[in-house]
Amino acid sequence: IVPHENAKFKNHNIFTLKENCLLTMSEIITCGRKHSGEVFRFSHFQNITEVYYRGRLILKDNVLLAPLLAPLNTVVQLETYTHQGALIHVHTGGRPLGNYIMRIQEIFEKQRDILFGISEMAANGFVLRVLGNGAEQLFDCFKRVEKLLWEKSIQEESQEENMKQMIGK
Repeated sequence: IVPHENAKFKNHNIFTLKENCLLTMSEIITCGRKHSGEVFRFSHFQNITEVYYRGRLILKDNVLLAPLLAPLNTVVQLETYTHQGALIHVHTGGRPLGNYIMRIQEIFEKQRDILFGISEMAANGFVLRVLGNGAEQLFDCFKRVEKLLWEKSIQEESQEENMKQMIGK
């Protein structure tokens, strides 16, 4: 997402998940049109994401950036970074995600010039938040995480299908 000078952006995503669903969603918010000199010149940016499962709210993420009210290059905000990325992953099939989280930490620990944190959800999911200075680096990292999550999921589904066929014989 590239907010332009004086832009006011507000978005609200709502996901309602059923049994055995995988949700992987990521976004990268830039400082604006950096190469045109529009660094944090937007007025307001708000992006709310809600995820529901079994009629319950299991995640609410609210990103609010208002550079006219509070400078974004402070310790409490984005520090010296210009880009913020978030990746949300939820699996309602019940497979534990602890091993994924450790592997994702390994991917990001090898990256230079970023700051990241990952939080595990009670509802078998996690939120990965990353600060950096370029969209390409964050995008490449998110693609690696996506590949890890989806390839492993396909392998697990294939193994389950093989087990069902073996039991059925």
